[in-house]
Amino acid sequence: MNNAIYEVINNGENSYYYTHHGGNCVTGPLRLDQAIEYAQHNDIALNKAFEAITYSNEFMTAKKSENVFEKINADELPLYKRVFDQSNEISTYVTLDLDKNIYRYSENVNRYGSFAKDYKLDLSKVIEVAKQTVEECNVAYMNKPYEFTELIKRTDKKLDALNKQRDDILRVVVVEPNKPAYEKLLDCSESKLRAMQKVVDGYIEPLYDYLDDSKALAWGNEEARICEMQPNRKFDGKQAICGTFFITGDNGEDSLSLTESQVKKYLEMFKKPDRFTEREIGEAFRCEVHFISFEELTPTQAPERAASKPKPKGSFKR
Repeated sequence: MNNAIYEVINNGENSYYYTHHGGNCVTGPLRLDQAIEYAQHNDIALNKAFEAITYSNEFMTAKKSENVFEKINADELPLYKRVFDQSNEISTYVTLDLDKNIYRYSENVNRYGSFAKDYKLDLSKVIEVAKQTVEECNVAYMNKPYEFTELIKRTDKKLDALNKQRDDILRVVVVEPNKPAYEKLLDCSESKLRAMQKVVDGYIEPLYDYLDDSKALAWGNEEARICEMQPNRKFDGKQAICGTFFITGDNGEDSLSLTESQVKKYLEMFKKPDRFTEREIGEAFRCEVHFISFEELTPTQAPERAASKPKPKGSFKR
């Protein structure tokens, strides 16, 4: 059962709903379009129209079938959000923001793991794509009944393509201990740094000289060895990387999305997890502390001389 939380934002008002079968990329845009038309035709508020939609594609009356969206009261919302964040019982959180024209579709990472999707797209474009896909399915099946999963699959593929075209998306390959590498699209609309830090669960540092690609760079948790995060992958002649790391494109100045060929290369390179002996684990956790000292300066010299010297970039040898 693909249940979901829906957040509808219209004219500055937030309304929240729970649905038993709406945790997919099709229900939100199609039902919203249906509600907008119904609200305009009957001169009622959009949230009232949204609450009245039924599974029979009609609108609720005393004689009609069960409604799709159950309203969540303000005092109940924290519980629903906590269930979504901490368990896998609610599969999806969907935001339909008419004020900012934003469609946000976030799948539960506890349930879907590394395959959890997270779209943030133009709402009107998503509605258009969903409606076009319905027409495509009608033509393909000659207006005969077809599985709803077919519509979901086709729509999801198109939205995935739209998501990759965003300017604020960073396409990376993530490598976790004991797992095959996988591709991930990082939403950098709020902050690229925070999006990158979220992958490694902490502060990031570049892992130089681990890749043979001058146009790609690996990033890891800068405290991975100190915190004894699980050893991840081995590298000939180098200390193993601990904790989750990820790979971005690199132009010497900024982190870029990986190209298609780079994604394929690193998915293949890190397809098989490495196993570590006790000795290798101890070696992976080894840290060497290097103290960098400057000659003693008088108080009047210190600010001027210190400003001219390069600052140490870290005390731990990786």
